[in-house]
Amino acid sequence: MKQITPPIEPQSKPKPITQSGRIIRMLTDAGSRGVENHKFPEAGILQYGARINGLRKDGHSIYCEQKKIDGRATGTFIYYLGDAPDPEGSK
Repeated sequence: MKQITPPIEPQSKPKPITQSGRIIRMLTDAGSRGVENHKFPEAGILQYGARINGLRKDGHSIYCEQKKIDGRATGTFIYYLGDAPDPEGSK
């Protein structure tokens, strides 16, 4: 008599993490250090501005500030997860 084996159920593959999910993870991992804008393309996220805009529309609080060296603005922006700090002196 031939033994019948049940069919093997295909295991569902975990969904790949989205670019937006990677941004949230990067910002969370960085904490108060923030993430410089050049780190996003290095992580394979080329249109990070569009992804961050979408995250903001979804309710995530993300702010950025321009990095300065010797008081002069640079082309680097640092992104943070959370609300922007209150300006100094405001209560």
